[in-house]
Amino acid sequence: MLGIATIWAIALSTVATGSLAISMGTGLVPSFFGARELIAVATRGLLVGALSGGLFAALLAYRERGHSLTTLSSRRVAFWGFIAAGILPSILALATNGVLLPTSVLVAGTVAFGSIGALLSTTTLRMARRAELRLTGADADLRRVIP
Repeated sequence: MLGIATIWAIALSTVATGSLAISMGTGLVPSFFGARELIAVATRGLLVGALSGGLFAALLAYRERGHSLTTLSSRRVAFWGFIAAGILPSILALATNGVLLPTSVLVAGTVAFGSIGALLSTTTLRMARRAELRLTGADADLRRVIP
């Protein structure tokens, strides 16, 4: 769980910080945004990514506990990733006191975060399958680096 949470934290932080940096560089956001805002976005991205990744790992471990890496469905893994990441905008919107977001903003945030979660989850599954194949494959000894 910790590994998946770390991967998701780094990925979401990179996407969020990179998006803000590009927006600042191209003038899409006001000029008063600076290094302080970049650090805040990076930190929040790390926290949200870690929470999403941890929730995804927990959902996957609980809901798919009878499956091996080879029998896991990519669609179901993407679904759990979408749920784990997509639910956070709703939770954060409900947690804020007095600030009402328009429904369209909430739906857009849910779909955007959910899509990123689906992408991260299927990528995580593919990485795990590739690592398992390299370790247990017929040519595992041929690809091993000899010290």
